[in-house]
Amino acid sequence: MAERGVITFGEQMSLAATVAQRHPVVGRSQRQRFRVVMLDEYQDTSHAQRVLLSSLFGAPTQAGAPDTAPDVTVTAVGDPMQAIYGWRGATSANLERFVTDFPQHAETPTPAPKKELTISWRNPGLVLDCANTVSEQVLGPAGSPTRTVQPLTPRPGAGDGEVALGWFPTRDEERTWVARRLADEFHAYRERGEKFTGAVLVRKNADSGPIAEELRALGIPVEIVGLSGLLDIPEVADMVACATILISHKTPPPLSVCCAGLTVTSASLTCRHCTSVPEHSPPASPPPKTPQNNPRFSTSRQTTPMPPIPLTRSNT
Repeated sequence: MAERGVITFGEQMSLAATVAQRHPVVGRSQRQRFRVVMLDEYQDTSHAQRVLLSSLFGAPTQAGAPDTAPDVTVTAVGDPMQAIYGWRGATSANLERFVTDFPQHAETPTPAPKKELTISWRNPGLVLDCANTVSEQVLGPAGSPTRTVQPLTPRPGAGDGEVALGWFPTRDEERTWVARRLADEFHAYRERGEKFTGAVLVRKNADSGPIAEELRALGIPVEIVGLSGLLDIPEVADMVACATILISHKTPPPLSVCCAGLTVTSASLTCRHCTSVPEHSPPASPPPKTPQNNPRFSTSRQTTPMPPIPLTRSNT
């Protein structure tokens, strides 16, 4: 990598942290530009990012580090139970160090205030009981002074809810059970004249398509939320195909593109409903992707409108 003059993201963060830590003028210039700093998903920051941010906007105790301007406000939001990027250097311990990395006053380093958002506005009591049981094994017992965040509590009037645990011999059987359970709920709500919303959380994006098909087969309107899922929707795939053809300098061989009646025009290229796109230039080496090896190029595919009710989402 050194011979090619490239570095990794981790090396980039390390170099930036070193510069900010050793040269206080860098921090002063940034604090003059940014008076309010908001840091989201702080549990996903690495040690290098912590040093970089605290050197720019905080008041670390290392020799030569810059002082915090009194009018700079820094706020961070994070959840130690969502720390899933430890494999790439992130650490939720940065949450605990935030109060001292960004003290209230540089002259008399008073730890920054810490507030906990422990009320869950989405989940009923039984769901939170399960979540709190898991978090206790990771964070320690409730009330412990070393615990990063205390257990979650339900919103007023949330009720107990229902938790069901199933074990299935195959993935197909599990998917069928989930789809039928949601279908029963959906139709029960519709018979009562009430609006129903639901979601299926999947471990892999590849599972989004099959569960969506199961629900559609039962007459349930579905929307896949997530970038990879959207690219599989026929309407989106067709528009991506057209945009790729229009902006590509190396046009693929002739192919048929269905745009649901839309017209796309660029110089000598016109794409109408199920019309042939002429070849503009010979394929480069290696040859560009064609409909046979690239699912993003649609080949005379009829499209159907997607209902707006979200039932399926991918858990990224």
